Amino acid sequence: MTPTIVQTFASEQHSPSASLYLLLDPLADCAEGDPLHLEALRHTLGDDALTRLRRPDLDHTPHACPVLVTLATAAIKPSEYLLSLSALRAKEDENRSRRYVCGWLSSTAIAATVSTNLIELGQLPLPAGTQFFPVYEPLRLELLAATLKHGEMGSWWPIHHWLFPTSSGASSLLVGQPDTGIAFGLRATAVQQDAALVSSLLNTWRHARRLP
Repeated sequence: MTPTIVQTFASEQHSPSASLYLLLDPLADCAEGDPLHLEALRHTLGDDALTRLRRPDLDHTPHACPVLVTLATAAIKPSEYLLSLSALRAKEDENRSRRYVCGWLSSTAIAATVSTNLIELGQLPLPAGTQFFPVYEPLRLELLAATLKHGEMGSWWPIHHWLFPTSSGASSLLVGQPDTGIAFGLRATAVQQDAALVSSLLNTWRHARRLP
């Protein structure tokens, strides 16, 4: 993940009809003096630029819920400074178990609609009922996308394009189209249930690579 990749994504996806969003996870550490801290972004972009995703498992702690930051609208271009900072932060988080920057999204939908879809994506089926998983987290999103068969498309819409950092240090791009996404099944649920184990294995592997 590099600033060039993110800036190229922004320049290609920003249009008179589409907004650009940055998805941040407050459960990851971010220093108060950091320009990407939520209060700093609120001061820079305004209150209306921050939309809280209401995670059903964090109703008691809404301040811990992820935040969708509107970086650009039809009339406002995205800040290259914030795009670069977010890309660098994503790079810094490669070896951390929790990532602050979860991705960059483009959509013609308003932030409230996109945030609702992000939560609905995490409602995965059980033999009886459903269970919520924070599939917007980069590793979980990578695992979710990997459960799709060749040629299948996830239910990303109304997200048009979703750029996110992968566990290898690279990036991946999801493309949404209306009325084409499939519903995720029990296989996706089983993979999400093992996401913590996958994360632990990745951390052990990264640590082993640093050993002499």
